[in-house]
Amino acid sequence: MLHLAIENGDYDMVEFLLQDERCDVDIVNEIGQSPLVTAVIMADLEMVKLLVKAGADLDLQDISGKTALLHALGDCNVDIAEYLINHGCDVNLVDSLGQSALYSVINALDFKCIKIVKKLLKAGYTLEKDKVWMEEEGLDVQMTHSTNIITKIFRKIAGKLHKLKVHQITAATLNSPQQTGMFPMQQRILKIYG
Repeated sequence: MLHLAIENGDYDMVEFLLQDERCDVDIVNEIGQSPLVTAVIMADLEMVKLLVKAGADLDLQDISGKTALLHALGDCNVDIAEYLINHGCDVNLVDSLGQSALYSVINALDFKCIKIVKKLLKAGYTLEKDKVWMEEEGLDVQMTHSTNIITKIFRKIAGKLHKLKVHQITAATLNSPQQTGMFPMQQRILKIYG
């Protein structure tokens, strides 16, 4: 019932349910997600605040091992991620695949997520768990909080984002009609076979 109220954005019902001492703020649904994770997935910061105020476990992991923070970072929901960090979530937990908060930020491929890295570090984030994938990505890292490693990470993120933008622009160019009403690819095919 609590999950359904959260999914429907029914704040009054959620508040009503949470007032009942029999209501477990951390009850998991059929796919192993806590109400807090559901609120994060729904990108509902106000609902997240309501659940945290009611004592929700910030570090409860779902069946994939993801916490509310990892879900927020994966969706690049910076406001929710900052709120969870500011309220003391464990920034060093990883999911069942070993994917960390930093890994989630990088793979979200969104510049607005980059600012969260400094907050993660200030909250005690360590790079030890990231060593394997960083080396796979070509980052020869010393496991320290040096400015140098953070600069390398930012460059890696920027490079991935640049490649993504170029790919999106190319795809948009190939798939958008020009003044002739035809897509560029159609025009090329007509020139070859027309």
